[in-house]
Amino acid sequence: FWGRCADHFGRARALRLVGPIAVGATLGAMMGSTVVGFASVLLPALEGAPFVYAVLSAALLEVCVRLARALARRSDALEDPGTRVDPIRRSAPIGGGVLAGFQHVRRSRYLTGIALYVVVYVTGSPLLYDEGAHIMRDAFASDGVRSIFFARIDLLTNAMTLLLQLFATSAVLQRVGVGPALAAVPIVTTVAFAALLADPSLFALALFSVLRRCAEFGLSKPAREALFTVTSDEDKYKAKL
Repeated sequence: FWGRCADHFGRARALRLVGPIAVGATLGAMMGSTVVGFASVLLPALEGAPFVYAVLSAALLEVCVRLARALARRSDALEDPGTRVDPIRRSAPIGGGVLAGFQHVRRSRYLTGIALYVVVYVTGSPLLYDEGAHIMRDAFASDGVRSIFFARIDLLTNAMTLLLQLFATSAVLQRVGVGPALAAVPIVTTVAFAALLADPSLFALALFSVLRRCAEFGLSKPAREALFTVTSDEDKYKAKL
């Protein structure tokens, strides 16, 4: 999805629109956390709860597929004039080998920087999750109460992220720049680890979980997606993955 957006948006337009577009993902996440919160209370008493979850997930995925196909049909009308590509060229296969993405990352300092940023981010995430798991295990006795707590944290996170995407993301990207937006998650993560080291409490865990995910989905991820508006098609669909 974001690769297709990068195909049609120039850099300036992407910095303006990635925030509002990301609102859709946040609204979906809010709906998901709300459903999980209610289901944690209602479905355990019913037989076949996992089947209900599976059917609901499949139905929502089918809706996404249909929306993606509709977007593909209208993509030319939504295209930024500065990024317009010849239709014949667009319909042609990208080409290249399976390992072409790795080769592009190795040769390009720009792509190498993006790759290292993602590696550092995904390395910090499980470390913070592992520390949180220890705190959660000591704080809650049952899985049901723990699920409700996570659902409420998700709902709060998504509500704050929604406000950030609506009123701040585009302004930060356009006026402050992509670099500071990318730095938001590393800064919050560093502070979070220091705070949890000093006070490994449930409150500290909840606070920094919310702040870190808000920084990720409200600032750093939109900025990261905007980085690929200036790359080739092969880099968008191979090096990015």
